[in-house]
Amino acid sequence: MDEKIFDEWNKKINIEVGKLRDDFKTNYEMLKKALPKDSEEMLEKKALNKLRADYKRKLYSNATHWEGFVLSYGQKRDMNINIRKQLLDRYNEALKTNSMEEMIKEKVIRLEEKDGKKIPIFLQPKLKTDGTPSKIAGRDLTSEEDSYMQNVYGVCLPQIEVKEGMEKPKPKPFSLSLQGKTCKDNIPLLTPISFVGIDKSQQGENMYNISSNDTDFIPAQNESLKKALEGDSIQLIEKMFNNFTTRQSKFIEWINNNKIPPNFTNLTVVKEANLISYSEARGSKTLIIDDEESPVEERTTTVCKVKEDVNIDFAEGSKVLVVGRPWLAPPGGSNPTPNVIMLDCMVLPYKDWIIPKVEVKQLGDVGIKPEVKNVYDGVKLEGKSNEVVAKDNDDFFKDFMG
Repeated sequence: MDEKIFDEWNKKINIEVGKLRDDFKTNYEMLKKALPKDSEEMLEKKALNKLRADYKRKLYSNATHWEGFVLSYGQKRDMNINIRKQLLDRYNEALKTNSMEEMIKEKVIRLEEKDGKKIPIFLQPKLKTDGTPSKIAGRDLTSEEDSYMQNVYGVCLPQIEVKEGMEKPKPKPFSLSLQGKTCKDNIPLLTPISFVGIDKSQQGENMYNISSNDTDFIPAQNESLKKALEGDSIQLIEKMFNNFTTRQSKFIEWINNNKIPPNFTNLTVVKEANLISYSEARGSKTLIIDDEESPVEERTTTVCKVKEDVNIDFAEGSKVLVVGRPWLAPPGGSNPTPNVIMLDCMVLPYKDWIIPKVEVKQLGDVGIKPEVKNVYDGVKLEGKSNEVVAKDNDDFFKDFMG
């Protein structure tokens, strides 16, 4: 059997070739025991047919194979959490008031018998939480796991055959919407990966808008991208996200000018910000940034909620680039003007502006100077030269775009 088919399937459905081979061998051994009289050739054909059936949903999907890197991602969100809470509250109240029949007549609940007990199954209500009619009223409310949604952001390029007359695709920022069980707890950041998803973006948009309810993120063998990310990744990000970049002092003005609504699909890059405060409590990391370009008397700050898997190994006073999802908090209370909070943040320090962390190893007795350890001892901070970084980035664009 020609195993090139596994390479073709890998490009289509984004499952590692090794996994496809293993699944094929499992099918082959199972069939060999069940059909001892079949020839090796026939067993291979049947094992491949079985494998094709196992992956039919992905193989016949119109999803595209993508390569690139992830810069940030949001937490999983139960999109039915408000509906679920409303129905649960009504159900508990109905148990107290013996008014279950009313809920059944309204078709917001049905009772299913299981092991001699009646189990409540919540149904989609006629109206959504915003008061508009629901097109799926009366259907079973999906489980919490199946109701998850998650947004992932980065840069990618579709791996498609460029036919005559087609415009060659370019690497662009992407927003990937994951649904249901596809949502992830951890996604590799700033490393070459591949995934599959359906392109829903319109022609001429400066970002790929991708959706997927069935994908994994697997390592991509893209040497030019790997080199670019190992160099000064900030330079690469600023170049790729030029249309999404602002300074902290221009944040609210930039949001208003771009008419960005307060939803879950925004992405903003804040460049050359000063890290003026960092705190960590109960696994939650928070940065506060400002902009030295602002006059002191007009200077404001922005709170940034940093992802748990982002390592902050530099100190206050460093200059940083922050990538996240902005939320415009309305004025009120102690906040007389609108303020921006950045969520799901990735933070990178500018290598020439890193202020090392110091750790107090031993306080000692009064009058004894504490021993201070520089956490960057032995670490080469300067990294690659600007010339090497620029070449790596140029190589990436040449190779990535073919």
